[in-house]
Amino acid sequence: MKSRPTVQDPRGFVYPLTPYLRKQEWHLDNLERRMSQLQRQIASVTQTRLAIENQCKQQSAYLHTSQQTRPDPTWHRSGLLHLLELRQQLQRRNQELAELAAQKELLQCERIVQQRKLDGLMEHRSFTLQEHVAEQQRIAAVEADRDWLSRRVSLKHARAFPTEELQ
Repeated sequence: MKSRPTVQDPRGFVYPLTPYLRKQEWHLDNLERRMSQLQRQIASVTQTRLAIENQCKQQSAYLHTSQQTRPDPTWHRSGLLHLLELRQQLQRRNQELAELAAQKELLQCERIVQQRKLDGLMEHRSFTLQEHVAEQQRIAAVEADRDWLSRRVSLKHARAFPTEELQ
């Protein structure tokens, strides 16, 4: 198996897919920004859900103790309606969290696909750079050989025709 040359001198290297590479990087950055916003939204809804859940527990406990100490059907009915409203809010928050979790999963899949595209482009860029360096090394070797041959020929020529010293 042929070993790849190490990258020594990238001067003069121009990657032809750089604009496309940048576009893919920007797309990945946009996906990560959207993921961050979605996670903040999930955290906010979760916090709201927990607050509503605590209100439900407090309202339920309060209704239970107040019904035992002073039974008032009208007041108890309004307390139950309030508890019902809290439970409906809790159900809406649970549904909202489920929708956000589904969005997050889709966004994660999209991000993975985008990361793989970007990784492939970066690998291609690295391979292209290595090819560029190998070509530059080949050109340098050819020039060194040509230079060596020209010096050798001129050295043989100098030995064959010695120059006279000036008096």
